[in-house]
Amino acid sequence: MVLSIAAHALALAGRVDEALALARTLVPVDVYEWVHLFECLLRCGELKAVDLRSLLYRPPNAAENRWSELARQRMRADYSRVTATEAAADLEATYGELVEAYDRGGLPFERALTRLSYARFHLAAGQLEQAGEVN
Repeated sequence: MVLSIAAHALALAGRVDEALALARTLVPVDVYEWVHLFECLLRCGELKAVDLRSLLYRPPNAAENRWSELARQRMRADYSRVTATEAAADLEATYGELVEAYDRGGLPFERALTRLSYARFHLAAGQLEQAGEVN
């Protein structure tokens, strides 16, 4: 987990080459490692390196907590937003539900990531007022 956080931190610091070099050595084993690896690749503009099926995979009959489910939903929504593989109306609804769930849960990191993604969704559609409201 520490290395996925380090890769994410390097990406946030603008050290893209180092972040990507580290990210390409990682094999996430849980959703929280996936979150940081995904964020690293998202910030570096390298989502093409993600196998969405691996990211969303859950072993059969595996129990997953609600926060893990929400994290996977957000990563899927972000992937769809960046790759334009899902209808805008569907993403609008998904982001709205995610923001509401994270606001109720009070998880600051997840709230920030989700709101950032939702604002980017609105900005890409030229909806400056809605982006400001999300922020």
